[in-house]
Amino acid sequence: LPAQEYETGVSRFIDSTLQQLGDNSTTDLHALWKTVLEERATPALALQRRIEAMLGYDPEEAPEKLMTLLTGLTTTHGESAIQELACLGGEKAGATITNAQQCLAHSDEHIKLPLKSVRKVTELLVGATPGYPWETGSEAASLARKDLGIDKGPLNTRKLADLLETREKLFESNQNIQRLPIGLGEVTSSGTAKIVLGKARKDSRRFMTARLIADGIYAGETGNWLPCTDAATVRQKFQRSFAQEFLCPYHDLIDWMDTTAPDEETMEAAAEHFEVSPLLVNTVMVNHGHKHRSELEAFK
Repeated sequence: LPAQEYETGVSRFIDSTLQQLGDNSTTDLHALWKTVLEERATPALALQRRIEAMLGYDPEEAPEKLMTLLTGLTTTHGESAIQELACLGGEKAGATITNAQQCLAHSDEHIKLPLKSVRKVTELLVGATPGYPWETGSEAASLARKDLGIDKGPLNTRKLADLLETREKLFESNQNIQRLPIGLGEVTSSGTAKIVLGKARKDSRRFMTARLIADGIYAGETGNWLPCTDAATVRQKFQRSFAQEFLCPYHDLIDWMDTTAPDEETMEAAAEHFEVSPLLVNTVMVNHGHKHRSELEAFK
């Protein structure tokens, strides 16, 4: 059920209830609904309420310092991006954002955002029939590979680096980096993004980079942040499904394994072949119904 339809239905139900109560009634519902409508009509206040809710707080109960930080960042790095980061929840959001911001300021890593110019992918997001974000992400990745001239099969590190006009060293395992629970990019005026990956393993760094590519579709405007988190939002689900299909296309994976019921050794070999994690291969098999989800939880 699309969120907009749900919200519209709730509003109609409340309006209908108030009409039955009569114009002269002064119930708590009348007072509360009047407040909600006033907040909706005031963009700055509506944004504040949304951020509070995403942080997990009731109205006016979020720490003032945290709200000042987040509302201030919306003007420079994008309202949508900050709302994504707010979904980290409570004080964790503030600490994570501050840490990531400092890492980004000291980062010298950049990637090109190739999908800003892939018209078919943009049209898919803007004009597509509403559906599940993981379906849209997978379809967008297939379109992107085709339009960018990526051959069938693995997208190896050298090709990925060339595509993003960056160094292969970016993807190398690095146990000395500062570990972050998120990945973050900041779009520059030249169509690139300054990035921090927050991951140490090579396969994780490749996957996080593919997520940043996907998020460039959502917010590829200068100054905007590209947040990659573990939140269960539409935007994050789109990123993850895009990265999965971009690096390890489902049909190519099945063709290489030559089975839809692979054993653990075969899946590990496939992960090495596609330069992704064994967890990603397991996830692909679960998402396409070849393995039960409980097996994935056991694998994790």
